[in-house]
Amino acid sequence: MERSSTSSSFTTDLASDHPFDNNKNPMLNRVVLKNLFGLIPFKLEEFKNFRLVSHEWNDCAVKYMHQNTWLKLNKRDETHTTLMDSISFCLQKSHQLNPFLKGTLGFKKYLISMQTLGSMNTYSFLFNFWEKFGVRMTHLEISYTQMYPKDLVRIMLELTPNLQVFIFKSNHIYDTTPISSNARNGLVWDEGFRPQESSINKNLTHLTITNVDIEHDGLPFNWIDMICHFPNMKNLKLGLEHTSSRLALSSLEEFLQAVILVRQNCGQHYLAQLEHLDIMEIPEYMYLKRLPGNILLLLRKLAFPLSTLTLDIGTRHNGGDRLALKNTLELHSASLQNLTLYQGHWIEPSSFHT
Repeated sequence: MERSSTSSSFTTDLASDHPFDNNKNPMLNRVVLKNLFGLIPFKLEEFKNFRLVSHEWNDCAVKYMHQNTWLKLNKRDETHTTLMDSISFCLQKSHQLNPFLKGTLGFKKYLISMQTLGSMNTYSFLFNFWEKFGVRMTHLEISYTQMYPKDLVRIMLELTPNLQVFIFKSNHIYDTTPISSNARNGLVWDEGFRPQESSINKNLTHLTITNVDIEHDGLPFNWIDMICHFPNMKNLKLGLEHTSSRLALSSLEEFLQAVILVRQNCGQHYLAQLEHLDIMEIPEYMYLKRLPGNILLLLRKLAFPLSTLTLDIGTRHNGGDRLALKNTLELHSASLQNLTLYQGHWIEPSSFHT
């Protein structure tokens, strides 16, 4: 018994002195690894290397690799059916051929860049793709893609309920009768806009819509509807591409008027956390003479708690324009930290930081 007790004690001492013992090496402690991988935005290749360190690193790295890296789907040279089949094939094989991708695929950030996306009404596998993976998405970027307007609305309002960041840039929207009202004809509140509590996405904080090529004079959604579904936006960038700067200004005015209507009917908390606003990114081939005073008036009326503001004020200003801009900046002076003013694309922007 005495020999057995000594042997047991000796074995325990060896284990405690082992350099890879979790109690002695903090870099093998799961709490430390959780904070390491959770706080530092490592790249995909780095995560792949981390999995080779030890079983503990592999188990922990895989989870955060899924959460922090973007899954890029960007085949652009195939037909509709073959294209979507290749997406499914890619997702399945990435699990089968890479042993570190064990368990259910947990990717949450998706970048989709394709020549064209067919209609969900025509191709059921498109709907199946969004139904299966849309609920997992927290970050989504769609760029350099042609798509149907109704599909865009379904993706934003129905099929990605956990989205936190949505970037829609340099895309083409097929011709359709626009759903949105035109700002110059006025916006009208309808109780049908009021969403069910379960359909409101309170997680979405970043929205970017830029360089959208629209075949019709209007976006394929109503801004009132969008704002009702996304009340907690903090970072908004709008660069609405139209056939003329007049239509781009009209779309911007429609958005600002929609915020006012939603606040009047649903509460002042809608977009009350908007801190970063980048508006009126006019394409280089267009010429913005002046930013109308009513745009600045609406900004003052809404009084967003802005810390960052970027806008194009045009190349021509009169005394009233300068006064309107001055009043707008004074209103936001307490919170504003970064200001960038464009005067057309031929003049370097003026930037101010505090």
